[in-house]
Amino acid sequence: MGRTGLMAPRESTSPSTAPLFLPLSMVTEGEAHVALVNAGMPTAAAAVLAQAARECEAPAGDGVHIALDAVGDDGLALGPFQVRVDQHQWAAGLDLYALDVSAAAAVVIWREAGGLGPWACVP
Repeated sequence: MGRTGLMAPRESTSPSTAPLFLPLSMVTEGEAHVALVNAGMPTAAAAVLAQAARECEAPAGDGVHIALDAVGDDGLALGPFQVRVDQHQWAAGLDLYALDVSAAAAVVIWREAGGLGPWACVP
């Protein structure tokens, strides 16, 4: 898992405080947390991964939101939970930009790994 690279340009309403580039679609850390729990991840692990998604894995650029359309690691890590399609080939055909799909894939990866180790931004 890794940091995002591509974000679509969007006009800023306040050039002095808003970032120049924002993702096309965003969710809050709370929404990401709920999606992970609904997909089967325990609350504590979901809280850690949702925070990592906001802070490092798929930051929207405003310090508050998570980018659903995040792309990182040279196009290999996709979506809000940065699922690596080269390492998890079963996920390559999924819509990883959809929060529920990305959360479900993250839960599969979490279970396979026995924890949050696959995410680079998780302490």
